[in-house]
Amino acid sequence: MLASQAHIITYRETPADAEVISQRLMIRAGLIHKTSSGLYVYTAMLYRTLKKIQAIISEEMAAIGALEFTFPIPPRSGAVGGERALGGVLTLPDDVHLQRPPRRDLRLGPYR
Repeated sequence: MLASQAHIITYRETPADAEVISQRLMIRAGLIHKTSSGLYVYTAMLYRTLKKIQAIISEEMAAIGALEFTFPIPPRSGAVGGERALGGVLTLPDDVHLQRPPRRDLRLGPYR
């Protein structure tokens, strides 16, 4: 794609509300776009860059015979009461209790 055909908007000025240097640079370079307070979206250029990085990592992993898989996003620490640490690296919530309408308890969590 030619640069003249790309929809890339760059800025000369640093945004007044940008606090972190990386945030300032990404906004000025046109990689992210602010839609509302604290909410940013990827532009096409950043999305394309991320896809290229992902392809390089996948290619290198395949070259060494590694398996690639994804994990679900764990809940924020402290979001659910009663957590247990796994090796000091990851915290998982203990059982989360819910009630269905006929007052029967449901339990979500690790199998014990």
